[in-house]
Amino acid sequence: MSTMQHNEVFAVDVGGTFTDFVLRDPVTGAIRVTKSPTTPQSPADGVLRAIGKSGMDLADAGQFFHGTTLGLNTALERKGARVGLITTGGFRDVLEIGRMDWPMYQLHWNQPPPFVPRSLRRDVPERVDAKGEILVELDEDAVRAALDELVSEGAESIAVCFLHAYANPAHERQVGAILAESYPGLSYTLSHELTKEYREWERTMTTAVNASIKPRMAAYFADLEKRTADGGFTGALLVTRCDGGVMSPDEASHNCVRTLISGPASGVMGAAEIARLTGIDNVIACDMGGTSFDAGLVLGGEPTLKPVSEIEELPLLVPVVDLTAIGAGGGSIAWIDDGGALSVGPQSAGAEPGPICYGKGGQDPTFTDAALVTGLLGPANFLAGDFDVDLDGARDGIAKQIAEPLGIGTEDAASGIVELTEAKMAAMLEDITVGRGHDVRDFALLAYGGNGPLVACALASRVGVGKVVIPPSPGTFSAWGMLTLDVVTDVALTRQSELSELTSETLTEIFTQLETSATTSLAEQGVPADHHELNRFLDMRYGSQGHTLQVPLESTQDSPETIRARFEEQHRQTYGFTTPDPVVVVTMRVRSVGRLDRPPMEKLALPERPGMIVPKSVRRAVHRESGGEFAWDVYDRSAIVRGARIAGPAFVEEPTATTVVPPGWGAETDEIGNLIITKESAT
Repeated sequence: MSTMQHNEVFAVDVGGTFTDFVLRDPVTGAIRVTKSPTTPQSPADGVLRAIGKSGMDLADAGQFFHGTTLGLNTALERKGARVGLITTGGFRDVLEIGRMDWPMYQLHWNQPPPFVPRSLRRDVPERVDAKGEILVELDEDAVRAALDELVSEGAESIAVCFLHAYANPAHERQVGAILAESYPGLSYTLSHELTKEYREWERTMTTAVNASIKPRMAAYFADLEKRTADGGFTGALLVTRCDGGVMSPDEASHNCVRTLISGPASGVMGAAEIARLTGIDNVIACDMGGTSFDAGLVLGGEPTLKPVSEIEELPLLVPVVDLTAIGAGGGSIAWIDDGGALSVGPQSAGAEPGPICYGKGGQDPTFTDAALVTGLLGPANFLAGDFDVDLDGARDGIAKQIAEPLGIGTEDAASGIVELTEAKMAAMLEDITVGRGHDVRDFALLAYGGNGPLVACALASRVGVGKVVIPPSPGTFSAWGMLTLDVVTDVALTRQSELSELTSETLTEIFTQLETSATTSLAEQGVPADHHELNRFLDMRYGSQGHTLQVPLESTQDSPETIRARFEEQHRQTYGFTTPDPVVVVTMRVRSVGRLDRPPMEKLALPERPGMIVPKSVRRAVHRESGGEFAWDVYDRSAIVRGARIAGPAFVEEPTATTVVPPGWGAETDEIGNLIITKESAT
């Protein structure tokens, strides 16, 4: 991967509504972008259309960074392969038992159906304890009988998850050998190949989800590799991961659960790069796309990670960029609830049929329809005029389905849809900032996605942030963020021990094992040894706690006192207190990064041309957060050069997005092309 002779480096991000393409010039850093509608039935079609629309010759490209929602949508919609689960005797029902949680504040709750139905679950005699000692040998005849039954029941992919396989995977490997012998070609997933961490429910769910999406993902990556190769591409295809790295297509086909939410994760990684280039330490990264609103924090220039994620009640034991998401995107549907109140989302019109204004058969009014009706979006500039929108259809849909039932005017209904959506997003931002003990005045808000710049200043006003940053081409920013990524491998091993009893010899032994596994994975993905960077972590907690904190380990020779002090400093920052209780080390973890050869992303040193900027037009629009209806100046973003400042109320239009600059705010361009928006009183 590090010896490519080609110059072109590009990324494609397949979203719920649009497929985004970004090409970066390796010399100047300039970018070229295109957008093409996503093709859910055959995502590769949309990818190739976006590439073809750009005019790029695939033969000139050395690296292709690719993120896709295919795995995520397959899992959420339960449209993957029929999974058969094999587990330890007595643990057949772990997917239904879970943690026996009951959702807070709900008197009545219908438990979601298990990811794998009981008819497709089998348990077999075997037992390993938490230290890896074999207590009951695997009954191979029982395994063969279980496999025969599952296949006859229609299982298309097999998930194998034995109790404590993270400590000793010998029995899972035996099942893998039996599968390869008895059912060659049948897709299967062994839990220890995904994770060697404890938490039985999460590990079983992770294995089942991977098994479900694996056949479709493997076929997709094989098809994409073939079709791009047929187009002349001979470089490296790099698939984005949900922890902010990339991996080879072979690794992605095997460990496809790590591709979930990789698109939004790439946006946060891009935000961290912008923070580095601009010297902003703390950033709230906000991505409002077609189907959802995602937000994450960059603290001290680094994105925040967490070892476990939960996606629509699916707990997954894989490291992810810490993101929070709600169903509030451009395609989010507005509706009237049973109490007669206006609601927006989480249902989305998606890419097909999309909002009413797309003219593709959509019947339900959405946020995008409301933004058009209020005038926040200009019909003539929608996707640079390449996309004809049906403004009359959007107005009619809002009038009949929202305004008339509520007894209000159409424009009032449309502005209400916008305001309610902004309020929901602002509440989420307060949860991840103030709710976690952060002072929002220490943050800048970086907004991207096709709709992020439209709501950025409204969100900043609501939560109390004084600076808004809009990166170049915000509608394709997550794809741009992919160009900042490196190859990443995460390996971990659960081995619980009190910190006071953990010797440096034991730490050295375990981390040597983990680092060998990590470097081997990087080498198999084509990263030379001199490009490897290894980071060690300990997942730690007080003995009476159930959840852990991830603490950096500088050296395996660090004393227990030094490690405890580091843990307690982080515990105090997170929870506000420490205790004299014993500290337990639960999991040892290595994050290995394979640095890719590419020109560094540096400041573009854009020229300054002070002077008066004349708006290209004026448009009346209604925006409740800004105070009502105004005549808004409309500018082309390319006209806002360094050294000049525009004042709100104003719209800044560009091919992939429209930025709202409210009254009392002003905008200017920094030296790398970001639009910086601040309150006039602060300048």
